[in-house]
Amino acid sequence: MNKIKMTKKKAIIIKILKYRFIISFLLLLAACYFVFFFRLDAISIRMWDESRRAINAFEMTVNGNWLVTYYDGQPEMVGTKPPLLIWCIALSMKVFGYNEFALRLPSAVCAMSTTIIIFWFGTKYFNDLKIGLISGLVLVTSIGYIGEHVARTGDFDAMLVLWITIYSLSFFTYLHCNVDKKNFYLFIATTALILAVLTKSVAGILAVPGLVLYAAYQRKLGKVLSSPKIYIAAIIFFISVSSFYILREYYNPGYLKAVIANEIIGRYSNTLENHQGPISFYLSQIKQKFVPWVYVLPISFIVVNITRSSRQIKNFVIFGLFYLSSYLLIVSFAQTKLPWYDAPVYPLASMIVGIGLSEILNLTISELQIDYGFKRQLLIGILVSSIFVIPYLDTVYNKIYKHQGIIYDWSQPDNPQLMYGDYFKKLNRTYPKLRNLSVVNNDYNAHLLFYTKVYNLNSYSIQLKSSKDNIFDDEIVVTCDFKIKSYLEQEYNLKLLNASYPCYTFVVRNSKTKS
Repeated sequence: MNKIKMTKKKAIIIKILKYRFIISFLLLLAACYFVFFFRLDAISIRMWDESRRAINAFEMTVNGNWLVTYYDGQPEMVGTKPPLLIWCIALSMKVFGYNEFALRLPSAVCAMSTTIIIFWFGTKYFNDLKIGLISGLVLVTSIGYIGEHVARTGDFDAMLVLWITIYSLSFFTYLHCNVDKKNFYLFIATTALILAVLTKSVAGILAVPGLVLYAAYQRKLGKVLSSPKIYIAAIIFFISVSSFYILREYYNPGYLKAVIANEIIGRYSNTLENHQGPISFYLSQIKQKFVPWVYVLPISFIVVNITRSSRQIKNFVIFGLFYLSSYLLIVSFAQTKLPWYDAPVYPLASMIVGIGLSEILNLTISELQIDYGFKRQLLIGILVSSIFVIPYLDTVYNKIYKHQGIIYDWSQPDNPQLMYGDYFKKLNRTYPKLRNLSVVNNDYNAHLLFYTKVYNLNSYSIQLKSSKDNIFDDEIVVTCDFKIKSYLEQEYNLKLLNASYPCYTFVVRNSKTKS
């Protein structure tokens, strides 16, 4: 009887071991859901640059022009990036409606895809499930990746990171794989590079110098450059990218001049909109946004070099060093600096941390002299869980749940200019028949413009006015600006219809100057 029980127990253990990849993958998917999709629409659309992308996508669905992006009825000449992300947002809006979820869904999908890719690559390339799982968990607990402007907002960077990660890993594999597989990985790398540029223009190629330096370090650059297929790939890249820019310039004259001024000369040589910082700006950012893993990163380099790690692992860690150093140097010397420009750093940094932690776990288990089997897998599971439970819960609860789904500088109160979206929803619930109103606002506000366009598409008549415009008797006016509220109270006799600080709705009785 005991033998039968032992046999059944052993069969269960073997089945668990057999399906540990699927189990790990499903656990990672669950972790991705709460980090990337949970409360994705909890907060209204942000001013920079999310609301502008929202308007680009909205107008694309309305005017049907899928080549030239528009902002408020005019060709977009400020956000001059190619339209790949805008296409995806526009398609999402056609399916899910004009709302925050539809706007942010492409970014969340890209962020999850990047996580799955490093999990898959770590598991399959190194033949080590621990590396894949730990790398994925490090990434989903990295604030620099899930925070402002990246994984949970309708901005370019999550999609950019996806393509850069794909072409970087593909190029690394291309350098080290068998000859019969090189064409496949070169194709993947070339396709991802094209998509990276069609996502965020010049930013899509910033990781390339690090890849070239690594190839030179491995003494494979000459072999790469002597391959005719590299030049075929380069021609395909050039034709694909230049075709878009030529077509856009043809239908939108002046576009190329705007691209050069904004994305090349403007951002690298000059400081745009006072977004500047010291050369150590991104290192300081990473110290804040890659906690606690930033402290594990140098340990991982040391551990891999002093242990009997495989040649594959040693090569990848060196590759990661070239990638990270080169990319950070390029963005650090640019005059324009923004917190999310370091986003492409996090996937490969997470993989290096994943490798380091995996090697440390191997050393620990070897010291404990635990043979391969269920006990070994159970111990690994316990150790991995103990490492990530606190960072993950802190990320989901403190960073996402308690702070309305998007990670920002929580020391600053929300900008009143970003309250219109939520306030329109409250007015709609409270006064469903209130359809004609004017919003008085003096400042640039793409957030307000997006919600106005969406409501006007749904049988509303919302006018945007400044305080200098004529305001008529019995007109219903809305403002979320305290200065404009004070001005209205000073100049007009008002009846308060609704208030939800800092937003107010008034019925204008008459002008005080007339009365």
